[in-house]
Amino acid sequence: ENEEDVSDLLDELIDRYGDVPQSVMGLIDISLLRVMASSVGINEVVQRKDQLVFYSADFAKVDMGYVLKNTKHRISVNSAAKPFVSAQIKPGESSLEVMKDMLNLFKNSAQQQNEQ
Repeated sequence: ENEEDVSDLLDELIDRYGDVPQSVMGLIDISLLRVMASSVGINEVVQRKDQLVFYSADFAKVDMGYVLKNTKHRISVNSAAKPFVSAQIKPGESSLEVMKDMLNLFKNSAQQQNEQ
């Protein structure tokens, strides 16, 4: 559920099986991203060509002003029947890194909103 849990899991895997394959590391990274997405109310993430689309039934936990001000990605926000935020993936960028950046922005904006 967090970086400390991942560290413990990796230590255990290394102790039992030796070096952890990159594919396993990818699965662990995706699991962490799913937990982070859920914590800020994101219930679905879809990649469409060069766009990552983050869906939430309620973006109330996220301060969109903070996200717009602090993002390094080109994003768009849609508040239609199924609200979403999309982020453009630039050539050469990893979709997982863009997802991690955006989820960290959502998380930081939610924390800042809670402090107010």
